Amino acid sequence: MSEQDKFVRQYLNALAGDYRAQQNVAFSFSLTDGYGGPVVTNLVHVCAWAKVISASGCPYMTVNDQSSMVIKCSDLRPMDQQSETARAIAIQTQIKNAHVKRVAVPEIEYSPESGKDETEVDQE
Repeated sequence: MSEQDKFVRQYLNALAGDYRAQQNVAFSFSLTDGYGGPVVTNLVHVCAWAKVISASGCPYMTVNDQSSMVIKCSDLRPMDQQSETARAIAIQTQIKNAHVKRVAVPEIEYSPESGKDETEVDQE
C-alpha cells in the first residue's frame, strides 16, 4: 500500500474523530516537500487540524497539543489565518455531522528476525 493510500485511510479516520489519526494527518501536511510525505506541505491544513485536535476535548490530549497548535499557527499570514479558521470550522462540522466510519490502516509488517529495521521493511 502506498503512502498516499495510507494517508487517505488516516484522513477518513481523522474525520471519524480518531485522535491519533488527526495527529497523523496534521503531521503529514507539515512534512517539508521533498521528504517523501504523502501530501504536499500545507501549513493552513496543519494549523486547522491542530485547532481541531486542540478543541476536540479528547481525553488523550496533552499540553503538547495546545503548544503545537500555537506553534503551528503562529507563522501564518493574516489571510492564511482566515483560511485556516474556515478550514477548521469545516473539518469540525464534517466530524460532527458526516458520521464517517473508521477504516483499517495497515501497520508496518515488521519482524526483527528479518535482519532489517522498521524503515527498510516497506522498501521491498
